[in-house]
Amino acid sequence: MISSLICLTITSVFAFIRSGLLTASGLGGVGGAGTVSANANAGQNGKGFVGGGGGGGGSMNVTHYGGKGGNGRVLGGAGNKSNVPGDPGQNDYADAIYDIISSVGFIAGGGGGGGANNTGGNGGNGGNGGGYIIISAKEVIINSGGAIRAEGLDGTVTGAGGGGGGGGGGGGAIVIDALKLTNSGNISVTGGAKGYNSMSPGAAGGNGGAGCKLIIQRGLR
Repeated sequence: MISSLICLTITSVFAFIRSGLLTASGLGGVGGAGTVSANANAGQNGKGFVGGGGGGGGSMNVTHYGGKGGNGRVLGGAGNKSNVPGDPGQNDYADAIYDIISSVGFIAGGGGGGGANNTGGNGGNGGNGGGYIIISAKEVIINSGGAIRAEGLDGTVTGAGGGGGGGGGGGGAIVIDALKLTNSGNISVTGGAKGYNSMSPGAAGGNGGAGCKLIIQRGLR
C-alpha cells in the first residue's frame, strides 16, 4: 500500500502482483470538511490533466449549501441545500498518455464537497480523490486476488443530529505501459460513493466521478 505520495511510478522489466494491493486511493484532492450553520467547505481541486470530479455535498439546511466537489480534469458536482442531494462529479475519459505524464507531481482526482447542517453536529466530510499509478514494464501479470487501485474515497455518512452527507472523491488514474498484460485481478479508478444522512436520505452528497485507466502496448523503450 502506498502512503504519503501523490503518485507511484514503477519502471522494471517485469511487474508481478500476486495477491496484494497496489493503491493510490485517497491520495488526490482532499475532501471538504462538513459544517454547521454555514456553507460547507469545497473539495480540493486536482491540479493535473487527469482525474474525476468530486461529488457535491448535501445539506439539511434551507439556507446553507453543501460544498462543491473539487475538479479533476473534469468538473466536480455542485453542493445543494434543503435535502436535495449534491450533484455527482463528472467522469474522466482522458485517453492520451501526454495527459497523464504531464500530471506527474500534481494532484489528480478532486475531493468531495462537505455536507452542511443547521443545528447540532457537523455535516459529513467529503471523500479524498484518487491519486495515480504509472507502471512501465515489458510484461505485467496481475493474479486473481491482486489489484491496482486509484479510487476516490467515500463521503462520510451521518445520522441523527448530523447534517448532510459528504460527496465522494473523484477517481484518479492508472497507466500500464507494457508489451504484454495478463490481468486476472482488478484495475479500478472508480469514484467514491456519496455520503448520506441515515435519518434523511435526501440530504445525500453526490457520487465522485470515475477517473481514467490507460493500457498502452508499448513496453520499455
